[in-house]
Amino acid sequence: MPLGTCKMDRSVVDALRRFEHASKFRRACLSVMAWSLTHEERKSVVDAFLELDTSRRGTIRLHELRDVLSGFDIPDQEAAEIFHALDSGHCDEVHYSEFLGAMVSSRIAMHDQMLRAVFARFDVDGKGYISRDSLLKLLGESEGDVDELLKEVDPKETGKVFYEQFVAYLRSGNAQEEHMDVVNQVIDDLKREEDNDGVKRRRIDSSP
Repeated sequence: MPLGTCKMDRSVVDALRRFEHASKFRRACLSVMAWSLTHEERKSVVDAFLELDTSRRGTIRLHELRDVLSGFDIPDQEAAEIFHALDSGHCDEVHYSEFLGAMVSSRIAMHDQMLRAVFARFDVDGKGYISRDSLLKLLGESEGDVDELLKEVDPKETGKVFYEQFVAYLRSGNAQEEHMDVVNQVIDDLKREEDNDGVKRRRIDSSP
């Protein structure tokens, strides 16, 4: 996706909704990725953040998110769920870095340099793989929560997640989302054709 300023639009809303439905470990990965974004990549979504930050506090509050999302027919309950998914610090406000995490992979493409930088952050001890101990150090979660997160990317419970496995995990989610986008586009096209056929049939039936 070419870089450039973007304001709040349906693609940003869809990115926020996908982030809310993402698993805990995927959210953690995307949030860490936000710290690895270049200045140009951050600029590509800054206008959307500013449009949500109506009070100009530098953070987004729940009522601000609700007000903007209501214009996209998002119910208040869903807006609240999106807000709590973004508010990783549980401080009742969403910071720019948290918002950026939701934009990664949707508005901002994941590239090799970004993935390697994020993997290096997770590989706290520099062992060449992500371990249970490294996740504990980086995320500050409880041991039970870290074990749950690790199972998402390490279903065989080897205790080690290597770079290739890490990348495959992240990109598998993108492939699924892209597949769903294609499916939804096909459904929309078919519905549009049916609607057009219906209009044609009504015109024929009503013709003298």
